[in-house]
Amino acid sequence: MAETCGMIERVARAIVASRNLPEGCEINWPLIRADARAAIKALREPTTDMGWAGYDQLDYEVTPHAAEACWRAMIDAILGKGKS
Repeated sequence: MAETCGMIERVARAIVASRNLPEGCEINWPLIRADARAAIKALREPTTDMGWAGYDQLDYEVTPHAAEACWRAMIDAILGKGKS
């Protein structure tokens, strides 16, 4: 679980960094983490191009469909929906 929270935290920090907030600005971390989870959740469904890219990256050892399933499993792991 620590690993999954680590990715959510990484995305949350990237969101804050992208906003160029003034020094000392109060940050609502629970809200930012919710934004991070929403962004990660939106990535769960890969595009067809992503499936083919995974297929290419894995030297044609799996089908594009299998690459997409792998992607979904990785996103589910980040969101805490994977197998324990």
